[in-house]
Amino acid sequence: MTSTFLSFILGLSPKEAEGAIDGLKKRELIRYSKGCLEIIDRPNLLSSACDCYTLIRNEENAYGVPVKLSA
Repeated sequence: MTSTFLSFILGLSPKEAEGAIDGLKKRELIRYSKGCLEIIDRPNLLSSACDCYTLIRNEENAYGVPVKLSA
């Protein structure tokens, strides 16, 4: 998963996506190297996510199907 792809799905510039990746790496929430992203601390990553993550997950649970987000 490249930073360019992440920037696209997150609606950020590539520089902003790289900054977000760097911040998550410094907080030891993820590992990211050569396009490979690994979540290493899911509980703390979830607690640092915005409220929209919880809203989307609740919708998925209520309807039993994944919510598809448009870019």
